[in-house]
Amino acid sequence: VPDPRRVTTIWDETRALTPEGMQDKIDACIAKIGPSASARAFVRPSGTEPIVRIYAEASTAEQVEDLTKDIRDVLIEMLP
Repeated sequence: VPDPRRVTTIWDETRALTPEGMQDKIDACIAKIGPSASARAFVRPSGTEPIVRIYAEASTAEQVEDLTKDIRDVLIEMLP
C-alpha cells in the first residue's frame, strides 16, 4: 500500500472510516464467509511499519485464509 495513512479507523480500530466505502467492502467479505463461521475482521495502519495490517478470525484456518485474501484484494482496489 503506497500510503497506509489513508486508512483511518474509529477509536478502537475495529472499523475503517476512510477510504469511504472500504468498510462496506470488508463487511461484504465477512458476510461471504457465512454466519456459521463466526467471522470478524478489521484493518488498521501499522504504527511501526509502512503497512496496513489485516486482522481476521473465523471458525477454520481455511476461512481465515479466504477472508484475508478477500480483504487484501479490497485494500489493493481501494488504495492503489
